[in-house]
Order: sequence, then C-alpha cells, then structure tokens
Amino acid sequence: MKALDERAETVQNDIKKASEFRLEAEALLKDYEARLNSAKDEANAIVAEAKSDALKLKNKLLEETNGEVKAQKDQAVKEIELAKAKALGQLQTQIVEMTIIVASKVLEKQLKSEDYKAFIETELNKLGKLSA
Repeated sequence: MKALDERAETVQNDIKKASEFRLEAEALLKDYEARLNSAKDEANAIVAEAKSDALKLKNKLLEETNGEVKAQKDQAVKEIELAKAKALGQLQTQIVEMTIIVASKVLEKQLKSEDYKAFIETELNKLGKLSA
C-alpha cells in the first residue's frame, strides 16, 4: 500500500508540475502575444508616419514646381510683351519714315491731281509691301 501511496503522490506531483508548466507556458504565450501586438502597432505607426511624410514631401514638391512653372510663364509673357512693343515701335518708325519720304516726294514734284492720286497709290503699295 505504501508503494501505491507513493505512486499516487508521484502522479499528483507530476500533475501539479504539469499544471504549473502549463500556467507558465500560458503566461509566456500571453507575454509574446502582447509583445507581438506592440511590435505590430509600432510598425503600423512607422508606416503611417512614412506615408504622412511622403504626402507632405509630394505636396511640397508640387507647390515648388507650380511656383517655378508660374514664374517661367510670367517671364515668357513679359518677354513676348517686350518683343511685341519693340516690333510695334519699329513698325511705327518705318511708317513715319515712309510718310516723310512720300510727303517729301509729293512736295518735290508738285503734281497735278491725277498724277498726285497715282503717286500716292504707288507709294502706299510700296509701304504695304514693306510692312508685310
């Protein structure tokens, strides 16, 4: 009987140790699960921050690019306006010069009415060819 009691006690001790190991394993599992969840949360936070930083950088680059494009466009418009003003100035100068030439020729010849009309038409045709 003593052997049976000893055997029963050994089995009881083994069951108790197994229960303790099971409780310890469950505690370790909970700890690892908590660490894993914490690592996942940290990884998600890092990814979210990286996305936010990338979006900010994208917006900044777009803003800078739009500013540069606008500045280039404004500069091109200014250059076009200057070229246009210069061309108009040159055209006005040519018109004045041609008018002076025509007027001086008219005064030099002191033409009759019909000759005057033909002369003016000829000179205007020349002027039209120069400005075209």
